[in-house]
Amino acid sequence: MAEKRTFGWVQEAYTISNLKNVVRAFVLDSAVNKKLREDKIPRLISEEYHKDDMIRHLSAAKMQIPYTLLKGKGTPKGYTRTNAPCSGIIQAVLPGQRKEYQSDWPADSFLRWAVSIGFLNYDRNKDTCSISELGYRYAVSADESKEEKEILTEALLSYPPVCRILSLLESGKSMTKFEIGCQLGFVGEAGFTSIPQTLILQGLSTAATTNERNKLLSDTEGTSDKYVHTICAWLKSMRWVMQVTKK
Repeated sequence: MAEKRTFGWVQEAYTISNLKNVVRAFVLDSAVNKKLREDKIPRLISEEYHKDDMIRHLSAAKMQIPYTLLKGKGTPKGYTRTNAPCSGIIQAVLPGQRKEYQSDWPADSFLRWAVSIGFLNYDRNKDTCSISELGYRYAVSADESKEEKEILTEALLSYPPVCRILSLLESGKSMTKFEIGCQLGFVGEAGFTSIPQTLILQGLSTAATTNERNKLLSDTEGTSDKYVHTICAWLKSMRWVMQVTKK
């Protein structure tokens, strides 16, 4: 029985150019696809993680790739996230800060993003992903072109949380991620928590050092606040919203 996966909410997948490379992996003989088949997967991934299967799936004219091969595995026992081996196709697509690849968490986040905005199709019965018509148009569009922007606009505006955040900001009044987060999603549900801004302000007023203040702002957020942070990064890339200082 295929694993039950949920889509629709995305955290910590910020960079649109990385999203495009994830989608381009599904286009046979694209630069990303060829680099994976001919260099990255043979060099970075061991037999233990089924690299031959990965190359076979990436060589198909119509790719329908198992999610497990795309996402890869978590950190094996005896390793840390810093030195964990590459074990998934999308891990190999995404550049890390200190190594050529990222872990399974960002790989999963980018896959969820691509599925949620319609660039990839997900087959629940087979637990596989394939490229959609919209995703193919996006993958073959020239970078920074008018066509690329039009496709991204269509895809992002089909995603309800984007529309919700834009509607909250429509008045022109600046809002923090906490102010938006408490009005996003299924408020009150366990999976949609938001830190009250009054608590953040109270914590900032009692923080003794700049480091304490920065740590509070970077580490303290609920799930809804994380969704807002991620989606607003997309909207800034599209120049639909601006980041401003709020006192």
